[in-house]
Amino acid sequence: MEEFNVENGILNGEYLFYHPNGNLSIKSNYVKGRMHGEETFYYPSGAMQQKHTYVNQVIQGEEIHYYEGGQIKSKSIFENGKSDNYVGYDLLGNIISQTFVKDRLRINQVIKNGKVFSENISSTYDDYEAMKFYNDDGSLKCHLRMIEDNEVPIIIELDENGNEKKRINTKENPQEALNYMQLLMN
Repeated sequence: MEEFNVENGILNGEYLFYHPNGNLSIKSNYVKGRMHGEETFYYPSGAMQQKHTYVNQVIQGEEIHYYEGGQIKSKSIFENGKSDNYVGYDLLGNIISQTFVKDRLRINQVIKNGKVFSENISSTYDDYEAMKFYNDDGSLKCHLRMIEDNEVPIIIELDENGNEKKRINTKENPQEALNYMQLLMN
């Protein structure tokens, strides 16, 4: 079931959508057919699932997702509909992943036991992409880049300073390339 207001054929005002059990599923607001204001999603149990705010149809500000028990699952900050700032949490409130931009690089981190396990790094202005894997003590285990050379995937291993240590042509050395790919699987 849903409840809404239409003026001149356009949604205007509060919009409510309900789960089959009768509990509220979505609550949002429209101004002249455009989402504007807070939008909230709920689990069938009635617990809040997610909330964020729209300004003239564009998501803006903080978005929070919740576990059904009320703990925060993730937080994102949106600016003009785009988020470069995300933090994911486990049920106990420990950070398990985060995304941020630093020095024009978008960094997506996976965190295990309170330490950075891996990073996926991409440029905000060109096609640069890399992966970093870390040891339990926080030291760099492996730093990799994937590029294409004449349509052949090439794996480049880099040192701590980002300088090339080793280059593997995946077509000529598939077994060696597979050793690096196993890092991605763990």
